Amino acid sequence: MKGSVGQCLDSPTKASASTRRRLRNTKPRISLLLVMIWAGWKERNSRLWDNKVNSLNKVFYQVRSFILLLRSVTQKKMCRRRVFKPWTPPLVGWLKANIDGAFQVEMKQGGIGVLLRDSDGHVVGGICMKVDTIASPDTVEALAGRAACELAAEFNLSPVIFESDCLKLVKTCSSSVEDDSTFGQVVADIKDELSTMPRSFFLHIFRETNSAVDKLAKLALRLGFFFRWFGSVPTELGGLVSSLCNP
Repeated sequence: MKGSVGQCLDSPTKASASTRRRLRNTKPRISLLLVMIWAGWKERNSRLWDNKVNSLNKVFYQVRSFILLLRSVTQKKMCRRRVFKPWTPPLVGWLKANIDGAFQVEMKQGGIGVLLRDSDGHVVGGICMKVDTIASPDTVEALAGRAACELAAEFNLSPVIFESDCLKLVKTCSSSVEDDSTFGQVVADIKDELSTMPRSFFLHIFRETNSAVDKLAKLALRLGFFFRWFGSVPTELGGLVSSLCNP
């Protein structure tokens, strides 16, 4: 038999393999389409029921974050290993604040690491600070988020994307549910600060992408540092920050 039908009948295995390849190539596009539809539906409900209007940039970053999360989970199931995603600068006119916290269980102490960078990847501000009397790792993460928001608000910086690898913090910052715990009270402060910074929001990333501030937080915890700056990096941290941001 001749033609495509004949070829399929003559070589069913070959035809099946070809079909599977086409399906694999189509899945990412279908996933992107479904996430975009979901984001549009979520934004519609937010405007209709909560009277909240998100910027197109925020919706874009939410879709991008969800797609990266979906791909990472899929890849983890397939090979049990995440693909490293390097840090990327924000769009022109935006700032990006990466935040992280380190926690010492026995001493109930924590360290906060924050790096604020512009669209060229230049560090324009940051925090490397030890904190005491901490109840949980999540509380340290929330304190790091609040400290970053306070720094941005103090110098009238916006819009800012606050990136954290603490999924609980990111979800709670966008939730309307009240929480009376210490963690919830800190998040309430974050929401108050965000209300003064138009278009700014929290975004979840993976720990590998957040490695620079992870090291900064651990350093603050170990050495008891207390640095908070906007503009030039403190002399004591200049070499370290440069090596972390320019590996």
